[in-house]
Parts: sequence; C-alpha cells; structure tokens
Amino acid sequence: MLKKTMKLLLLFFLFIIVSVTTDTPMYHGQTNEVLDEDTIMDSSSKYQTYLSYDLKKCTSVNTVFKRNFEIASASLEKTDTKVPTTLTNLTAVSIGTTQSVITWQANSDHVVVTDTEAPSIPTNITAVTSRTTQSVITWTPSTDNVAVTEYHIYRDGINIGTTDHTNYTDTGLSASTTYTYTIKASDAAGNQSEASSELVVITKSLLSVPENIVGIPSTTTIQLNWDIVEGAECYDLKINDNLISDMTGSTYKFFGLYPNTSYEISIRAKSSEQISEWSTIITLMTLENTEIGGTIHSNTTLTIDNSPYTLTQDLIIPENITLTIEPGVIIKGTSYHISINVAGQLETIGTESNPIIMTTINDESYGGSGVTNEYTHWEGIRIETTGELIGEYLKIRYGGGNASWSSSQTDGSNVYVLGNIDLSHS
Repeated sequence: MLKKTMKLLLLFFLFIIVSVTTDTPMYHGQTNEVLDEDTIMDSSSKYQTYLSYDLKKCTSVNTVFKRNFEIASASLEKTDTKVPTTLTNLTAVSIGTTQSVITWQANSDHVVVTDTEAPSIPTNITAVTSRTTQSVITWTPSTDNVAVTEYHIYRDGINIGTTDHTNYTDTGLSASTTYTYTIKASDAAGNQSEASSELVVITKSLLSVPENIVGIPSTTTIQLNWDIVEGAECYDLKINDNLISDMTGSTYKFFGLYPNTSYEISIRAKSSEQISEWSTIITLMTLENTEIGGTIHSNTTLTIDNSPYTLTQDLIIPENITLTIEPGVIIKGTSYHISINVAGQLETIGTESNPIIMTTINDESYGGSGVTNEYTHWEGIRIETTGELIGEYLKIRYGGGNASWSSSQTDGSNVYVLGNIDLSHS
C-alpha cells in the first residue's frame, strides 16, 4: 500500500512539473509581438528554440504566462546594450490542470533615453544699449522638454559667441555701422532651435569736433558761442591752457580777463562714452580799458562787458541824472585829483561774488604797478547836497589823494558826503 501511495505522489509531482514547463514557456525575442497558442505549441515554429525553461533570459516584469499570452514592452525609444540582471524570487502562485501562474523579483536594466526635442525659439530679442563700439542685447528665455543649456549669438550670420544667460555684450564694433543679430537655443543633447527673428542695431557715431566758434571780447570778458554737437552731454573749454570742464549748453562767458590781452581758446565735446578732439584754436584780443569822464547828460549804465573803466577826468553826475554800475565793474582813477562828483544819483549794487571796485590805476590787485604815496591814489567820491549814493558790495580803495578832503572822509571810505549815502556790505 505504501509503495502504491509513493508511486501516486511521484506521478503527481511529475504532472506538476510537466504542466509548469509546458504551459509557461519563457520567450526572449522581439518586442510588441503576439504569440498565439498554435504558434507556441507548433514544434516546427521558429519560436520553438526560444521556449526555454531558463527564466534567467526573461526580460519582462510581473508577466502572467498563459497559452494565449502576449509579450509586450513600452514603446519608449531607447538604446539598450546592457544585459539585464538575473531574475530572483521565482514563485508559483497558481498551478492548474491547463495553466500555471508564476511571479519573480523585477530585475534591473540600463536604458539610455535619447532626447530629440529642440528648445523653443528665443523671442523678444532687444538692444538695451547701443554705443559707438559695442551693443548689449537681451531676449526672453527659451523652453525645453529637459533644459536649455546655452544660447548661440549670430552677428550678420556668423556665430560670435555663446552664453548661458539671456543677455550678451558684443564689443569691438565700428561706429555708425549697422549690424544684424539672431539667437539660437540649444540643450545638452545638442538639439538646437531655429534662429530668432532678426534684430538690427546701428552703433552710435563718434562725437564731432565743435565748429563755428565765435568769440565776442570786451575789456575783461569774452563771450563764446559754438554749434551744438550731436550726442554731446557737455563741453570742456581751454583758454591759454587753463581748463574749464563739463560746461553745458553751447555758450560760455569768460570773466576777469585782462584788457588788451590775447587769449587762445579751444573746445571739445564730451559724453559718458567718449570725448572728441579739441577744436581748432581761435585767438581773441580783449579790448583796451574804456575811458570815461566828463559830465553825463542822460541816465547811463556802466556794464561788465566794457569793464574796467578808466577815469581820465572828473566824472560828473548832474541833478536828476542817474548813473548805474553793474556788479563786477571796476573803475580806476588815473590821478590823485580825479574824482566822481554826484549831484544826481549813483547806484552801485554789486553782489558778494561780484562786488563793484573803485580804485586807483596803480592798485596792484587790479593790474597796477603799485601804490607808493598819496600821489599814486585817486581822489574818491564827492556827494553834493542834492546827490545820493546807494551802494551794496561796493569797495572803494586808495581814495583821498587830494589832501583837502581829509577832514571830510567818512569811515576811511574816501567819500566826501554833503548829501545822502546808503551803503551796505561795503
């Protein structure tokens, strides 16, 4: 009886083995290929040689093997040259009379995914700065299914550089020249976008040299005018090698010059990027001292443009006549007995930076040879009973050359007062 039982068990296990090996063929071959039952069981089929019981050759995961089964794989494009690792944990989860179900541990494999998608085309290419020898361009970032790695910059169709930013500075350009730019984006796989739309950039021109310089001299000033230079933000002026920097506009007035003196003047234009050459030098001569004296018959103004004035004889301001002197005017008496006599009104309104000066022609501070005694002074100002002196920032120097005035001087100012006087800051 025992022997008979053992034989039955042996036959049972043989049946199981035959069922597993017959109903669960392991096919290792073409992907996406459907094998029906007749094909598998046909001993003459070309697939018969692949019906191996060696599960180490299987490349599918969690596959249920049936008579009418299908072997399929993902349609991902790949390049795969590495052999998968050995299957593990092989287990029969179901054994039937006509089929068996087995499972195993998923193996690992090496799959290299090939990226064939190009980045999007760069857009909004813009020149944010255009100068004489360089331009700075920017654009909107491209997108990619993986990542954009760099941008290629083309000037007039030639690749001039790459960057991983969305801006580029192109240097070494020529002034007043037209350039055309395009941009292409690329990724790590070497995919490159189409070229962006074209951007046309015209570099700035070089600053011109100032032209048509005109000078209008007086005794102590020169009024200078010139044509505006396109692109210039300011100007440098040079007068007898003395530099005056960063003047705006197209006009300038030199003050404090010496009468009857020659001056060489030139101008250059400037911007934040460049400086022009110096203009051609022009030579101007200031006027000689303006001589005044005698009686004034109408209201008169002594201007800064004709200063300094030289008193060659007494200057008389009659009643009902006003003499006005502008700020910065200098009046020089040529003799110790020459004065200004005021029976009308004398208005001398200077400023703190441009006071009115009345002095002797010998005053060293104003181009004289030096005051040595009373005979090198001038006489000063005499205010008659009907006269009035209104003064602000008025300086009277070295008056009182005529000794007969000494007892009538006011506060050492060398002014003889019989009428009215109103002085401040003097």
